[in-house]
Amino acid sequence: MRCGLELIAGAEQVIEYVLQGRAVLGAVPTQTTVIAERFFDEGGGMQLVIHAPFGGRINKAWGLALRKAFLRWIQL
Repeated sequence: MRCGLELIAGAEQVIEYVLQGRAVLGAVPTQTTVIAERFFDEGGGMQLVIHAPFGGRINKAWGLALRKAFLRWIQL
């Protein structure tokens, strides 16, 4: 019975995480919806986070490609 309660608690945490993300971002990333979030870190540097559900390997490669395209665009 304890395992069942832990599963329910875990499911509730996932639901809460998704709902909070939707409240902050305005949507939830899906196969057809990718979300870009821009913010400033503690040092004042601008950061861009891409929220997408494609998995770490694809998201990392996509992020590197976007970074290179951005740097070319600003001519660095």
